[in-house]
Amino acid sequence: MLSQIVEYHRLSAIPRLVGRQPSTEERKRQEDLGRTLRLPEDQGGRRWKRQSLVRQAEIWTWKSCTATMLLDVSAGGFRVTGDHDLPVNSFVDLLVTERDGATYRFPCRVVWTSPGRNEFGLALDGLPGAVPSGVRAA
Repeated sequence: MLSQIVEYHRLSAIPRLVGRQPSTEERKRQEDLGRTLRLPEDQGGRRWKRQSLVRQAEIWTWKSCTATMLLDVSAGGFRVTGDHDLPVNSFVDLLVTERDGATYRFPCRVVWTSPGRNEFGLALDGLPGAVPSGVRAA
């Protein structure tokens, strides 16, 4: 699912980043991914399907790198757990390595915290991408 999220957001960014409209093939692929990733209808402000995806990950800030655990994922963001002192609205990079060895970087903003459970929510806030091989998260 992580690769689909990265591909969807990269296709969505073509007009902004490349300065052209997506090709017919790119537009069709984006629509197909959107149908896979979106909820059938708006559910209380939530647009994206959430999927449980437990993986070790890393949270990078401007001053540190800390191990964390990814709990679930959607095309809009992530729920993670760990012993972090991250204020709401702070910006972080989430690095996640899939079982096949592919590592992805997701620029995010902290949108909620639950200190009693050591959980927090990250909203995707930028263009995600694959990390060159040889770089692994956790």
